Amino acid sequence: MPYLRILRFLMLNDTSELKRFWTNEFMKNGEKFCWLKFTSQYKKHKDNNKLNALFWFWWRLANHMFISGNGAARKTARKIQRQLMCTYNIEVMLGANIGLNPFIQHFAGVVISDRVVAGDNLNIKQGVTIGVKSTNASEIQKIIIGDNVSIGANACIISDDIEIGHNVIIGALSLVNKSIPDNSVYYRKSEVMMLSRE
Repeated sequence: MPYLRILRFLMLNDTSELKRFWTNEFMKNGEKFCWLKFTSQYKKHKDNNKLNALFWFWWRLANHMFISGNGAARKTARKIQRQLMCTYNIEVMLGANIGLNPFIQHFAGVVISDRVVAGDNLNIKQGVTIGVKSTNASEIQKIIIGDNVSIGANACIISDDIEIGHNVIIGALSLVNKSIPDNSVYYRKSEVMMLSRE
């Protein structure tokens, strides 16, 4: 890892948004951010092999560097992302907007597009793909995912400009290509996709 470039970026740039994420996802409840306590928590997570916390720590840093940094910072961000892909076997593209406390159940084959805007408490199982159909650079497509959404194993959300509401459960092996309202369960039953409202 290019630690000197990372340190330089952290010292010279506004990291308040980054610290907000790290405080919520890394620090003990209610603790105010402080580098000494944060370093101690990071070491505990590393010693206990808390993969989810470690992945999101590094992805948040890379994403922040990619979005708000200059050419050197963006290059470093891409290097961190490549290392994350090799280590964890998942790809959350830089530029995605992921809310607080995301959780990946199993680190195997998850892919999330940079066009995703996800709310808090996103829960993802293995093999999930979230991406857009079209890669036309002239169009801006977004996949908007609300708060408290759970996505089952090997589900695919592939579409342009769709919205998954709050408190939605998407079952395993589901193909989502249209918007889903709040408080719904979307799942595959035999060969038919079903939508139920709770």
